[in-house]
Formats: sequence, C-alpha cells, structure tokens
Amino acid sequence: MKHRRYQLIFRGEINASAELDVVKQHLAQVLQTPSQCVDSMFALSETCVRSGLRQETAQKLKDHLQQQTGAKFLIVPEDAEPDLPASLRAAEVVARPTQEVCKKKTSNHKKAIMIASIFSLFCTLSIGMQFWASHTAEHMNGSSLLLIHNKTTYIISHHHLLQIDMNTNQLIKKTHLNKLGIQGNVSDMAIDQQGGLWLADIKAQHIIRCPLSTLKCQTQIDLNEEHKISNKHHSLPESFVGQTPSDSPFFFQIVKDMDHIYVTETAHSCVRMFNFKGKELLVSDPKLMLPRHMIWQKKKLLVADWGQQRIAVLGKFDMDLKKEWKLNDSKHYVDEEERFNTDLTDVEEVIEQSLALLAGMNAPKSPIQIISDRKKGYWVLSSNPLFNRFQLLHLNQQHHIDHRYDIPSQQALSMAMLNAHEILITDDSKMQFLKFDSTSEKFTAFIYPQLQKDLEEKHQERENYRQLSEMITYLLYTELCLGLILIGLGFRSRIKRKKTAP
Repeated sequence: MKHRRYQLIFRGEINASAELDVVKQHLAQVLQTPSQCVDSMFALSETCVRSGLRQETAQKLKDHLQQQTGAKFLIVPEDAEPDLPASLRAAEVVARPTQEVCKKKTSNHKKAIMIASIFSLFCTLSIGMQFWASHTAEHMNGSSLLLIHNKTTYIISHHHLLQIDMNTNQLIKKTHLNKLGIQGNVSDMAIDQQGGLWLADIKAQHIIRCPLSTLKCQTQIDLNEEHKISNKHHSLPESFVGQTPSDSPFFFQIVKDMDHIYVTETAHSCVRMFNFKGKELLVSDPKLMLPRHMIWQKKKLLVADWGQQRIAVLGKFDMDLKKEWKLNDSKHYVDEEERFNTDLTDVEEVIEQSLALLAGMNAPKSPIQIISDRKKGYWVLSSNPLFNRFQLLHLNQQHHIDHRYDIPSQQALSMAMLNAHEILITDDSKMQFLKFDSTSEKFTAFIYPQLQKDLEEKHQERENYRQLSEMITYLLYTELCLGLILIGLGFRSRIKRKKTAP
C-alpha cells in the first residue's frame, strides 16, 4: 500500500509575539538559505518548504521549525489543491519559479562549499607530497665522505661504510651504519694509531670509536653531555650545553701525540678540546663563524672558517687565534688601484675589469676542508652556496692562493689525497667521484666498479624524486591559478545578482 505524502507549506505568517526581522534571520539559519530567498517567501502567497514527507515526519518538522523560527507552517497533502482564493491562484503560478530559484541558490551554495573543501584538501595533499619528494631527494646522499689510510679507502655512501683496497680496487667490507649504532648521517671520520675508526654521528651528537677488526662501537664523546668548562665559559650562550640542534654537523681532529681530540661545532661556532675518555679540557672563544673541517699541522690547528672565508690558525693549548689566511683576496681577480685608474673611455678595458670583479664576487671563497699537499702547501675545498659553485684552491708556502680550479660539481663535500699529485673528491650532485691531477690540472671521473651500479641507481632514484617534486610544484601553480579564476567568477556572478535583484 502506497503511503500518502505531505508538503510543509509557509504562507508568510508568524507568531503574534515574534518580530519579523528575527523570524527572517532564524529562517535563513535553519533552512540554510540566502536572505533574499527568505524575503521572497514572505512576498509570495505560498511557499513549499519540504515535500514528499510522511505525516509523522511532516508534523515533527513543523513543530521543530515553528519552535526554532517563530513562523507558522501548514501540512498539506501533495495531491490536494491549495486552499487559496481564486485571486491568488495566479500569484501561485509566479511563486513556483521563484521557489525553484531559491532552491537552486541554496544548492549552488552547498556545491560551492563542497568544491572549496575538495580544492583545499587537494592543495594540502599536493603541498605535503611536494615537501616529501623534495625532502627525500635532498637527503639521498651519495658518496659524501672520504678517508684514505694505509692503502685503504674508507667511504660513507648511502648509509653504508665501505672499505676498498686502493691497489686492487676490490671491496674489502661493506657495513650498514645501523650496525654501528648510527641512525643518521656522518659528518666526519678519522683513524687513530691503534686502528680505531672514529665517526661523528650527527643525529645523536656523539663521536663513536669502532675497532676496525670488530667494528663494535662505543661512544667516546657526547657533545650534549653537561661539561663544567662549557658551563663556566663566559662567552658561550646559556643554552649551549645540551641544546645542540639535531642534525647539526660537527667535525673533529685527532692529535695522536697529545691523546687529544679537537671538535669544531658548526652550530655554536667554537672549538672544544677533549681527551680520549671524553672529558672536556678547553673551549675556544667563539671568534669563528660556522667552522668546518680542520687539520693538525706543525703543532697548530688549521680550521676551515666557512663563515669568515678564511683558514683560522689556532694555538696548541689556548686555542687563541694566532693567524688567519684570507681566501677572499680580490687582488687575485683584479687589482683595486688598477681598476680605479682604468680609463673609462676604453670600453673593452672597462668590460674586462668588470667581468674580473664579478668573477671575484661569485668565486667560492668559503672553505669546507683543508688538507696538506704533502710538501709545504695546502689544498682547500671551497664553496659559494649562492652561486652553487665549488673550487679547489692551492695555498703556497706563504699561505697565498696561487691556483684556483673550478670543480665540475654542484655539491662537492669531501676530498682526500690519493698520492703526491692526485686528489679524490666526492661529487654528491651526480653521486660519483672526481679525480684531480695537479700535473695535468684536469678533473676526470673516478670509478669504483663495486659502487658504480649502486651510485647510478641511487642517482636515478634521486632524479625521479626531484622530477616528481617539480611536477607537483607546477600542479600547485595550476591549482592556484584555478582557485583565483573560481574566486573571480564567484565575485562576478555575485555582482550580477546584485544588479538584477529587485
């Protein structure tokens, strides 16, 4: 048996105690309809609020609406003729299209909210995916660290420690860093006289020692541990101890004849001295700025002072600044007096001097690492992060730059001497090695057969993540343009409605 259906009708009547403006406001809220539609409901003779209702449902809805709004509603069977005077029947014919318009406006409003919600969710997901892809690509390190000791090359690559025989280029051993207790990246490594491998664990801010025979590691120095000297040091910030930022790189140098370890903390721009038992002995005044690698040479500590574009020479015991070797000498590119004495009418000369000055401005002058050339000079790996350039500098006996070589890499992180005239450099941008021959002054790709396939796969994987990140970025731009267009269309339609409104 088919149940009879009913309509809920509104004829513009309100309770005697109710105010018209308040009733209109409540109707707009309860019915979720624009105020213009509510005004039309009062202007028309009859408006169908809901249809297709059972009698019990219609009665409940009527009671609810009357209680919430203060308006009066009627329940009418759907198959019944409206109880209207003949003079108002013509107005009912006009009322129905107006009711449909109000329903359409309400429906469009809900659709707009739904579209905006979906659009916002899609944008949020796109931003999250873009961040994930770029972050993954950025942290996929290749051959990041090098160390050569006793005809063996030690490499930190893809969270593995690899030991390779330099004579045969054969892989001796491959160990995952997790087995050594290292969860993050490694910023430095060294080997002591007893055959212990020291590693700088960035995430834990520990320096661990692993005997090469067993590779069973123990923490030797904890940089986050509370040290009396650091606490009492007047020039260090109060938040120094125990507040080293996570994933902040630090570097160390083992002084074999003193049983001391010097540690440069990039985040705090200082040098700290420890003994092999992890006891802190001395902290330098923070006259450095973002120090990096260092070496012990002629009873002095040579620190790559990245922020101040120099090699800082520190004393043996007091760690005071004794000398500095500047790497930002503009005379290497253009003599300042000669530049100002140049005849401005000579266009070619002016262009030449300007280009030379520009080359001096974007030249890599910030040192990352310094090593001895096994004679009386030094090799310095320098960078310019603004222009993404790297150079290999040679310092002569007077500690002046006599040669600069542009490294064909966008991310050179570490270097080591292969022999008296060859240097091995890690190229993390392409996940490969570069060999520099100081005799021929050329860079060539250096291949370890055991690593080549793995490096190529990782490089391709990183490029895929980068391409994905770029695609999502373009998609975000498209979404932004589409959102602006939708907003513009919305304002345009709103202005049209206002113009056509009675």
